[in-house]
Amino acid sequence: MYCTGSLSPGSFAQEVPVLDGLTHDSSSLISAGLLPMAPLSHKTAITIRTISLYHSLFTCCPKVGIQPFAKALCDMKGVAFRPYLSTQLSIAFDLYVAILNGVHLEVRKCLGCNGDSWRMLNACPACQYRLEGEEKLDVRMLATFDGNNSLRRVERTDDLKHNVFTDEEAGPTVAPSRERSDHHVGGGDYFLASGDVDQWEEKKWDVVHELGVDITLSAAEQHLWEEGQCEERWHNTQDKKTAQSVGKFMECSWFVFLCRHMMMLKCCDMIRSGEQSKYPLAMLHHYMAGEAEERKATGEGRPEGKLAISYDVHCKLSKTVKRSPLRNLAEWCRYLPIIGTMHGYTHERKCQLLFLMLYIVGTGIEDGEACEHYFTVANALAGITRHQSIFRRRQAIAEFVYRQDNFKTYAKSSLFIYNNYKQALGILQGRGAVTKGMKEAGIVTSDTFYDWLTEEGEYLRSLQKVPARETLEMEYFQKLEGLYACVSCLKEVREAWWGYKATGACDQGPALERRCWNEIENERKLIADCQVLEWKLEVNERWVEGSEKWCATKKMVREATYCKALDKLEGLLVARMFEMTRLNMRKHIANALKLRSKTIQSVITAHNEAAIALSPPRRRVSWEDIIHLHAR
Repeated sequence: MYCTGSLSPGSFAQEVPVLDGLTHDSSSLISAGLLPMAPLSHKTAITIRTISLYHSLFTCCPKVGIQPFAKALCDMKGVAFRPYLSTQLSIAFDLYVAILNGVHLEVRKCLGCNGDSWRMLNACPACQYRLEGEEKLDVRMLATFDGNNSLRRVERTDDLKHNVFTDEEAGPTVAPSRERSDHHVGGGDYFLASGDVDQWEEKKWDVVHELGVDITLSAAEQHLWEEGQCEERWHNTQDKKTAQSVGKFMECSWFVFLCRHMMMLKCCDMIRSGEQSKYPLAMLHHYMAGEAEERKATGEGRPEGKLAISYDVHCKLSKTVKRSPLRNLAEWCRYLPIIGTMHGYTHERKCQLLFLMLYIVGTGIEDGEACEHYFTVANALAGITRHQSIFRRRQAIAEFVYRQDNFKTYAKSSLFIYNNYKQALGILQGRGAVTKGMKEAGIVTSDTFYDWLTEEGEYLRSLQKVPARETLEMEYFQKLEGLYACVSCLKEVREAWWGYKATGACDQGPALERRCWNEIENERKLIADCQVLEWKLEVNERWVEGSEKWCATKKMVREATYCKALDKLEGLLVARMFEMTRLNMRKHIANALKLRSKTIQSVITAHNEAAIALSPPRRRVSWEDIIHLHAR
């Protein structure tokens, strides 16, 4: 049997003997170190050594695509590049990866390490290996999941300029796809099937638990979910924010599930949607169900420690978990929702006290942001996966993840643990200074800090929202103030217009007339607004200046204005204090900061104006007070 080896036109002819006992001639080619381009007709082949070289280059540097590699080989051979050479290399690469994955699978079977969940449950020795007699921890495992849109994939459609229309019920509409169907499924056991993900859409739940009858729900969580504002601040979970991406990309993002050491546990594609709750729910179910099945098979039973998982919007997701069919399994696995330190400070304070890792006992010195570190490395795949097929995109991701887990992350796990151990020892060395500071402050035990957190949470829960009627009354008062000011201004302008007599070349009559009509229009708008509010408040007689209701609401408006100004000033000052603490600034730098902090100065002015308007007036704040605060 003859075939052309290596890359044509810089090719060579090689005679390959057909070995006895082999069903197909392709097996003889592979035994000779060649990868055929077709299953039956063997006219061209590429050496395994060449594909192995590219496989190593790609997994080390994913930015190296098939085409640049083919061009480099052509330059080495001194021949012109032809596009079909890239196709041949891609075919050979697919075959090479399939052989490698088949070998890995057979090895795992021989070792008894096969199964749908085995790799996920044994990915990280440090996190998941359990030893006899080891100390039980409050948090037995710390993991994290998050979504990233860098590895999105462009879908080939008939009309690239097709407009995207979103409908709340039907969802976004996209142009018809012209991609060929492919039965190949890439990604191995790293990817969760799209069908397993879609079944966790809320409309497909068989059981929906009511939170009102959940006796295990804490008062703090109930208060946060009823009055919290975190859900309104996060926009990555809203499909309307990704409507344009849906029209261009099929896989809009990918969702990864990592352990604290950045070992990949599982991942899935976000198909034509934003970061919906079905993705983390599917991840949680797949992992918890696999762990529960394994523990029951080994007779270990329910785990003692908590399974802490970090997520950007876990305050919202924890509410969804308690309502979903996953609730019982999550309670069995002792699921602990937490928020990483980087994203935690974008949540409101009540939410931080419940979910921020800084206040969760047992999470140690971890930041819960392993996904962000992982994405900085995995984003190198974006250049080649953007226009690949579904199969080859998943295959590329899986090959990269396999090398990342087994050759980089695993090799650095010992160093990771060692550095954390050194950092912990450094923290413990400062225990004496902390103890001294506690004694000077009159703090007897560390339990005082936890008491303070509890008291802070109770205080924040006591701050109820402004009642709807009071909000309407304040709005009504402000509209009335504007109306009375407009009426007064209109009276002055009308008198000026009626009494105006043109003298000289410059006639101001048209300008006064235009201003008069503008004020009339403003008056009509304000009257209409006041009438609407009077209907809502059931006000029979319009408030007038000096009346009892007018004075009470005026005081309420001024207090609300003062509180808003105070909160804004406090937020800016705290942010500056953190910046100056990190940079080790002193008073002379704070003085220089005065020239640049125009925002703070304007907020101070607004605060002082609101403070003076109160009765009795509140204390004014000067820039010297701010400088003294920063310098302490």
